[in-house]
Amino acid sequence: EFSLAPYIDSVQASLNFWQNKTRFQYRFETEFTLWSNLLPEIEASHLAQYIHDLLVFDYGAHLSSAYADLVDLKKLYSGEALIVAVRALMKTYWIKDEVFVSHQLVSNLKTDLDKKKYSTLGTSFKVTHINRPSFEILGKHIEFDLYPRDWLLKIMRHMRVLRVLMPSWHQQERAIAQKVRKEILSSVDLTRLRSLDNIKGYREVRYEKAHQVLKA
Repeated sequence: EFSLAPYIDSVQASLNFWQNKTRFQYRFETEFTLWSNLLPEIEASHLAQYIHDLLVFDYGAHLSSAYADLVDLKKLYSGEALIVAVRALMKTYWIKDEVFVSHQLVSNLKTDLDKKKYSTLGTSFKVTHINRPSFEILGKHIEFDLYPRDWLLKIMRHMRVLRVLMPSWHQQERAIAQKVRKEILSSVDLTRLRSLDNIKGYREVRYEKAHQVLKA
């Protein structure tokens, strides 16, 4: 049976110690009811994941804008096209930067999934995270391989301030997201929606797919 509890727990774990967990739980539940009423065609687990990602990324700063866009999508698309359009659009509201990814790697959603996937291996399996952080500092691009411990990831997931301190950080990803969002909201056919939805993967892969699909 579907439950919002794991998603809410994950959102609460991403908060700073001074933030009110109850308030975020109420907001999650309220938004989920709102979105479910608007989009009964979308699976509950998918809607919960979209709301979760928006709250984790920037505390839901763009939840209202996202909902307004969903209202517009409902007028433009139906059936499978609507499902794909919603999925592709939601991915434009967050960037897979080092802050967001750090939370994803240590979230209860990820650890619970790992337990289900690897439970046949016994109880002694260990999941090792491999990440490749990328930063723009004083005009210089810095990128390196990292095998972070969970304690480091738990610290990094609270470092949203880095986005303010480094305004050029992941600028290319943000530009891609804006172009994808604009095109989806202009009404395109299902084939084009699938192409836009397929702009994903690691940075270099995502950049290449974006270049092919958006011609930019």
